[in-house]
Amino acid sequence: MSRKKNKRKNKQFYTEEEEHCAQSVDPDRLRISMLSGAGNTLPTKFTFHEDVIDLHLHPFQIGPGKISQQEALYYQLQQFEKALDSAVAAGKPQLRVIHGLGRDILRKALYEVLKKHPCVREFQNDYHPLYGFGSTIIHFR
Repeated sequence: MSRKKNKRKNKQFYTEEEEHCAQSVDPDRLRISMLSGAGNTLPTKFTFHEDVIDLHLHPFQIGPGKISQQEALYYQLQQFEKALDSAVAAGKPQLRVIHGLGRDILRKALYEVLKKHPCVREFQNDYHPLYGFGSTIIHFR
């Protein structure tokens, strides 16, 4: 599949398959992908220090004209999976995830990921003096 360029008008012509792919792009998924790409990150409170990741978003990022709650959840799960993989690769014995209390949607989504992860020995909602009950401690194999 080679692209042909029209040098006179500087336009690109694509094969039929490439044109179909360009037309079948989901704009919402593309926007999320662009937001999570290198250099295009949302200003968040995500931190990953000393075996702790805080998944809270700034309140001004969600709502009309901003990202939806579903996009925010997807983005938080991406950040969580990156932190989880980093902790496992670094040989950490545990990771604390701060997810907050809220409506419990994020915690439930995190637990679904954790149930299927082969390196997770156990996890539980845990009280911490700094974070309260809005955190989960994960122990690795």
